[in-house]
Amino acid sequence: MLQMYLITTLLPAQNDQPLISRILPKELILRIFSYLDIISLCRCAQTCRQWNMLALDGSIWQQVDLFEFQKDVKAPVVENLAKRCGGFLKKLSLRGCENVQESALRTFALKCPNIEQLSLYKCKRVTDASLEDSVK
Repeated sequence: MLQMYLITTLLPAQNDQPLISRILPKELILRIFSYLDIISLCRCAQTCRQWNMLALDGSIWQQVDLFEFQKDVKAPVVENLAKRCGGFLKKLSLRGCENVQESALRTFALKCPNIEQLSLYKCKRVTDASLEDSVK
């Protein structure tokens, strides 16, 4: 308890960063964030500016499964994800995301060159032709 008191009194209070961000290096916080699920990461992103940048860092988003959010996922969400994750994204599951369209696939093809697995199961607006056009 005394240790925590000393830490909190020695660090300046006017900083808008949480105490933990002032103690731990960014790399360690990123490592911790890498174990969180999507919902927890999005909540962390709302904490402060630094956590927003860290929680939305593309290196954490190498594997993304949007099945839980299938009804809410629309093309702009998917396109934003592709832009943020860019070269880091390797596995993406859009299974059941009925609103995903050809434009989102085009964005993935351009922004995510390292994608190894892509699940489009039950993506009703994605056709064989649109998928083929996207990867050309």
